[in-house]
Amino acid sequence: MTTSRFSRDERDFRSKSQRLLAAVRRRDARPSVPTLEEFRAWLEEEKRGTGFWECVYCGRLLDISGVSIDHKIPLSRTGLSSFDNLAICCEPCNRTKGDLLESEYRQLTGMLSVWSKESRESVKRRLRQKPSYRR
Repeated sequence: MTTSRFSRDERDFRSKSQRLLAAVRRRDARPSVPTLEEFRAWLEEEKRGTGFWECVYCGRLLDISGVSIDHKIPLSRTGLSSFDNLAICCEPCNRTKGDLLESEYRQLTGMLSVWSKESRESVKRRLRQKPSYRR
């Protein structure tokens, strides 16, 4: 039996971070995309010593399997894949936010907070659906 030089958590982190960065690179081939080493260092820094990441939109605590990367200013709206434009969030928030600016998404969630749960979920479900066309 061969012993791995990385623990299971470290292997999960290395694998997931590579997949996350690959997803960013598929959408943005400009030189602003960080290297894998820079990206992993940024991910580690974002844990802020807690051992978990926190969704910037809903505050949910995430382990590496739940981490999603969001562009605060979407690529479709001239955003870059630089660290100051990347945010760690959960997959539901990332899918709901879509091509909205961070400020627009926060405004929307603030408005939805006073709506009934059923209405809130209906709006979020519709936002998570991919449009059948692109502009």
